[in-house]
Amino acid sequence: MSNLEAPKIPTSGIPFRVMNLDPYDRNPILTQPEREALQAMVKVFDAKRFYWPAGSEQTLYRLLCPLGDVLSFLPSYPLSCMKAVRLMIRTMHTSQAAYWGWTPQQWFPLFEDHPRTPTRKAVRPVIRAFAYLLGGIRHLPETDKCNRSYFAALIFGKEVVEAALEQVISHLMSWGYSQVDVPSQVREVLSEFFLVNGSTALEMLPTDIVSRVQKTCPPVHYYNTVHAISRALVSLGCRQVPLLIPEPDKVPSKRPAATQGIDPEWIAWCKRWAHTSTQTPGTIEHHYYTLLKVGRWLAATHPEVTSPAHWTRYLAVEFVAAVNHMKVGDYVSSQKHIPNVGKPLSASFKVNLLFTVGVFIHNCQEWEWIPRTFSPEHCLTATRTLKAQLKPAPRVIDDALWAKLIWAGLNLTAEDVVGFVYPYEFVRAVAVLWLFSGLRSNEIRRLRVGCMRWQNTPSKADEASLAQVVCLLDVPANKTCGAFTKPVAHVVGKAITAWEALRPSQPPLLDLKTAEMVHYLFVYRGKTMGEHFINKSLIPILCRKAGLPQEDQRGRLSSHRARATIATQLANAKDPMSLLELQHWLGHNTPLSTQYYVMVTPTRLSRAYAEAGYLDRNLRAIEVLIDQEAIRSGAAAAGEPWKYYDLGHGHCTYDFFDQCPHRMACARCDFYVPKDSARAQLLQARTNLLRMKQEIPLLEDELAALDNDLAAIDRLCRRLADVPSPAGPTPRELGASNIISLNDIG
Repeated sequence: MSNLEAPKIPTSGIPFRVMNLDPYDRNPILTQPEREALQAMVKVFDAKRFYWPAGSEQTLYRLLCPLGDVLSFLPSYPLSCMKAVRLMIRTMHTSQAAYWGWTPQQWFPLFEDHPRTPTRKAVRPVIRAFAYLLGGIRHLPETDKCNRSYFAALIFGKEVVEAALEQVISHLMSWGYSQVDVPSQVREVLSEFFLVNGSTALEMLPTDIVSRVQKTCPPVHYYNTVHAISRALVSLGCRQVPLLIPEPDKVPSKRPAATQGIDPEWIAWCKRWAHTSTQTPGTIEHHYYTLLKVGRWLAATHPEVTSPAHWTRYLAVEFVAAVNHMKVGDYVSSQKHIPNVGKPLSASFKVNLLFTVGVFIHNCQEWEWIPRTFSPEHCLTATRTLKAQLKPAPRVIDDALWAKLIWAGLNLTAEDVVGFVYPYEFVRAVAVLWLFSGLRSNEIRRLRVGCMRWQNTPSKADEASLAQVVCLLDVPANKTCGAFTKPVAHVVGKAITAWEALRPSQPPLLDLKTAEMVHYLFVYRGKTMGEHFINKSLIPILCRKAGLPQEDQRGRLSSHRARATIATQLANAKDPMSLLELQHWLGHNTPLSTQYYVMVTPTRLSRAYAEAGYLDRNLRAIEVLIDQEAIRSGAAAAGEPWKYYDLGHGHCTYDFFDQCPHRMACARCDFYVPKDSARAQLLQARTNLLRMKQEIPLLEDELAALDNDLAAIDRLCRRLADVPSPAGPTPRELGASNIISLNDIG
């Protein structure tokens, strides 16, 4: 009899090979002698005896031999091995079935944490190995908390597993991943991939390995780690395409479904259009949900209309009228979290609603899905009133707030970005670009390595000359034009240069707009900068540093508002850029688009208004001499002159001079006093004169004469030739030849 304390389990003598079970008899049904031998062995184990009953070793050879081969394949754990073998024998006796036919539900209890006894803890690794190598259990239960990397090393060999893991981990570390958590997370996830696939070869991982792992409650980091592994495998050349990663299960929303209350046929038409349209995914999604809103309107007002083919000219006209009266919250799946419910829709939303339906029906007609019964281009167009409400209204940030944001961006420190995934140089380069380049957030994300070049190389010895240095920035193709180059301030070039010097080597990524594999400037850990990083992370940092709120009187500070602010400041500078220059600098196709970004500032408008001299042009000021002595003595009341209008060559004593038709060309009537006369000299010698200014409003022909238009002056004189003067006679009767023009005064 063999002593079980010095175990001697039969083996085949053939080196065990993972996944190769052909040499063994895998009949799951126990024979009667095998049942009796198992019963005898269990009685010996219950009696705390440690020997093989007579003949049992030969009877159970087909069951013990595979166990022995696995134990010889694994590292030497004598005591744990014998305890594991005894547990296998007891379980076969209890189930009356060979382990070849055990289900996962029969295997899993053998290596679970309960009961938590020293014996069960010692045998769990060996039982897992039996289940994996002999029972074909490739998926360990999620309740099993065993270390997957340790178990993979037990199955495939420590050196082989470590080499494969290190290849992926070192590649991720070169991209800038943290050395704290990422290595352990990659070890666990990738080791489980090895176990499920049955191989440590990276190039042998199937595309659907993530689905085959069947995670129902994955850890928080799981999908981020899977994406990182997928990018690393493609970058290493182990795969041509990324792994197929299913979307994680989301918590069901309590809000009603977006399609609730809409006819299924209309929904089918909307989905068909969305799958066929060649517009950008974001535009298609926006139009799709707009069409669902139209579907709710149809269900409420015309339930018989379930297809674009049912639309007529009369229905289109009715829809235009309905849109004009729609309010916020009408025909939506839920009004929850919608502000301003009940208020009128904005003009831009109404125009967009009509445009979306027009495009939808037009495309269905052009693609010959429906017959052409009317013209949506003419019937589903915005009314003149709506179009009149659409005017450029750039949400420019106030100059004082913008100056503080610029200060915050230029003085950003590493302490300000603590806790961020991106390095300090990364964040500062993005901040400076946002503050000075006037680019869209998508254009900043898609800038490429080497996009900046100096127009003239700055001198390190002369820092003062940097202010005059301009660098050129290559902007990628965008939604309005192709790639172009624009000048930007030298601080942008310095920030980009600093980031490029520290930027880890990153894999090329696909540019969806140009279908090219490019090296993006702002890539970290193999991923482009987050789509909402500027709005949700960078702007709050700058506002917090500058001590500013994240919104002003025009709304929340956003990435696109900086573009309008910079364009407005360039258009209102001391030496402003022209509209054509701004158009090219912003990357617009037409100046009309640029007008929506430029606003004339009140300061510039005030200066331009003052320089135009509108008031001076229409109101001419004339000096008036007031004889105070004549007023005090009562002579003025008796009819003596007391007010003298200075005409330059003389004075007019007519009290209603501002209403005189000859004020621009004095006829020298009896109210006229020449300056070279004795009366005028006596007037100038008086000391009690009060000098004042009186503004005279001018007519159109007088304004023309004021502009030194000789023809206009001649026309004015001819028109006034027969007009009576304040004294009675006309200029023709007075024989006035020397006209005194108001333009000659002062």
